[in-house]
Amino acid sequence: MDVEVAGDVRATHEGDEEADGEGDESAEHLNVEDQPEAYPPQEIQDEEPITYHFMEEGSKRGKTKLFDSLGFSYVFKTKYSDESVLWRCPMRNKDVCYCPATVKQDGNNFQRGPKRHVHDAPRGAESLARIFRDVKEAAVQRPKDKTSVVVREVLRRNMPEGDPRNCPDVPNVEQLCGLVRKYRRKARPEEPKDVDFELLVRI
Repeated sequence: MDVEVAGDVRATHEGDEEADGEGDESAEHLNVEDQPEAYPPQEIQDEEPITYHFMEEGSKRGKTKLFDSLGFSYVFKTKYSDESVLWRCPMRNKDVCYCPATVKQDGNNFQRGPKRHVHDAPRGAESLARIFRDVKEAAVQRPKDKTSVVVREVLRRNMPEGDPRNCPDVPNVEQLCGLVRKYRRKARPEEPKDVDFELLVRI
């Protein structure tokens, strides 16, 4: 479920910090002198007010993710109090050691940090997060449905305007089917490790 900023945005974020699959989290401690210049330029970013909203279970670890109207996303970094949270950009890859951009949340108010993003806003990032979230949810809730049926329904529901070019990083159907099978394996109860177990018999 997506949560609009206008509602109650307080949540428990401890343990939510993640690299989001985009590189080594240890890179966060590196210097940024060699990073590319911030994108987009600050004067362009400041032309219009930026809005923010949450996506529950939007991160790859199933935690809340923050999105802004520019197309950037943020994951939890630090909690100062019940109302005050610092969010950071999760971008890490071979081209960007780490992105230093942050957003500070005070209740329903959001303020960008002093450093800007050093990369373009990824196209379809929010749709991609929804696809991964819904694939995981459907895999567990519909264990008997064909994997390809589950995947195609999720894609049809979440692909922006039905055009894959609007979400270029989305995995193909076979890769998503593999994720469905993976989540289903994890959801199965563990098999007994020895023969000393109680057998339940229905009469």
